[in-house]
Amino acid sequence: MKNLIFGSLATLSLIAIGTTAALAEAREAGPRGGMERPPFETLDTNGDGNLTLEEMQQKSEARFAELDTNDDGELGKAELLTQAMNRAGETITRMLENKDKDGNGTLSLEEMSPRDLGPIFERLDRDGSGDISLEEWETAKKGPKNNRGPHRSTQPDNG
Repeated sequence: MKNLIFGSLATLSLIAIGTTAALAEAREAGPRGGMERPPFETLDTNGDGNLTLEEMQQKSEARFAELDTNDDGELGKAELLTQAMNRAGETITRMLENKDKDGNGTLSLEEMSPRDLGPIFERLDRDGSGDISLEEWETAKKGPKNNRGPHRSTQPDNG
């Protein structure tokens, strides 16, 4: 019984780590949360060089059918968790491929350290005050579209 509990805890820990890693990679991947669009060619099922709504719906339905492993027409928790774990596993593999600089199959703190946060901090600190206010934070949470627009420039003023 004790081994079962520890095994379950270990599995849950791996799920949490994998999910955290997947979310981190998704955030780095861009505003779509890392969700890659399928290649155009796979959506253009008749090969005419154009996508119709019907072709896109067919792809969506086919993807749903792949995930609906028990064929009940609904996605349950187990099916969604399986999908999340598959994606997390793929993300972890990519992380190891991209970040494991010494090739030992593990990631050190140095290898996991985020890229230089300075430019990101400067972009979020829209008023240049040296700190990020709640308003600036909330604006950033709304997505990259809201982080463009008028804010202090990091370019020298040559005027």
